[in-house]
Amino acid sequence: MLNRYSKILTNDISKGATRAMLYGLKFTDDDFNKGIIGIGSMTFDGNPCNVHTGILADYVKKGIDKYHTKYLKGLKFTTIGVSDGITMGTPGMRYSLNI
Repeated sequence: MLNRYSKILTNDISKGATRAMLYGLKFTDDDFNKGIIGIGSMTFDGNPCNVHTGILADYVKKGIDKYHTKYLKGLKFTTIGVSDGITMGTPGMRYSLNI
């Protein structure tokens, strides 16, 4: 069951606000029976190491939409991408070194 966790948000009619938000994202009635898969990227225009990851996330989403459209619905999200080169010698480098 691919929507094992997604159905908590998509199939429970008491989650009206959640469903309304998803309808606002152009979810169809069929989409509410699919598993939602998150597609994360660290895209950041200020870092040459991560600038392309948004494009890669677009390709992944298109692949899901094309080949797994019957079972999955992909949603992209971004997360923080830390650059060692930019943060070198600053307190910010602690985040990439996890210290």
